[in-house]
Amino acid sequence: MFKLYKRKGSDKFYVRITVKGRTIRESTGTSDPDLAEEYAATRYAELFRQWRMGERPRWKWSDAVEQYLTEKSGKRRTRNNISMLRILDPYFDGGNMALADISGRYIAAVLDEIGKGKKPATRNRYAQLIRAILRAAAYRWEDDQGRTWIEKPPHVEILPEDNARDRWLTREEACRLVAELPPHLGDMVCLALYTGLREANITRMEWSWVDLDRRVVVIPREHAKARKPIPVYLVPEAYAVIQDQVGRHPRWVFTWRGRRVTRINNSAWRKARIRAGLEDVRVHDLRRTWASWHLQAGTSMDDLMRIGGWASPELVRERYAHLAPEQLREIAENIRPTLAVVHKSGTE
Repeated sequence: MFKLYKRKGSDKFYVRITVKGRTIRESTGTSDPDLAEEYAATRYAELFRQWRMGERPRWKWSDAVEQYLTEKSGKRRTRNNISMLRILDPYFDGGNMALADISGRYIAAVLDEIGKGKKPATRNRYAQLIRAILRAAAYRWEDDQGRTWIEKPPHVEILPEDNARDRWLTREEACRLVAELPPHLGDMVCLALYTGLREANITRMEWSWVDLDRRVVVIPREHAKARKPIPVYLVPEAYAVIQDQVGRHPRWVFTWRGRRVTRINNSAWRKARIRAGLEDVRVHDLRRTWASWHLQAGTSMDDLMRIGGWASPELVRERYAHLAPEQLREIAENIRPTLAVVHKSGTE
């Protein structure tokens, strides 16, 4: 049974629905009595099926977004996720689209629209976000009767990306680039080349992370990509860069005109690349350069992984093994005794 009524100070109708001793009260969203009656009847039938017949509630996209953001609160990339979810919202009827009505074909159409004229990586970020939400609704989130929000998640296609990139700077190129940069950016680029630190670790570096007496910077876990603290030893050149920043700001290590430098990849960086003839160089190539120089100097893959803060040794080997072929020599030599026997038996 249901009953329509109005609240004091509101011209809209509200409905009270009771099924099997359970009651809800909610707005019909309209002041038209016929539309309110239609809404109430439809809502009553829906709740009757859910509460008496055991059907799943018709969870909406907005419910899933709210649950997802609640789980991700305080975690990295939440701000980016919120921005993407705002863009997605109109495609899901302003959040009112039922999760059970979202098909793989519909998602593909949404992603094609969003990714029009953009690289596959951009489309994939939205695809991964949609897929994460719908998988959680199918496998983890449950109602008060232990039923997941949807029976199974729709297929969400992730497009292949061409991420192959092997750009690193020679020492001459690095010197040319630094010479074209303004001093404050030049210091940051040098620190990246000396330590392999990522751009965010440098731009957000605080004096509380720095121990000049021990010549160490410790990146806190909440600022580390692998979510583990990264201790970074400051070689003399890196120490000199940090030492030169002392006294400029009470909190931030790298500043310009009294404010924290929020990114290396700014207009000054881009103009300097052009003047240096290095338009193809990206900020992350500084980290690749540091790793490449280390391997060429004889640093082992395992040691590089430890000092570089990578979570996966496979990633390091896959990307950098070709730069240290001499490290493979000892492994390759393991088969030589067998080869000697084969060669000897073959000549008898």
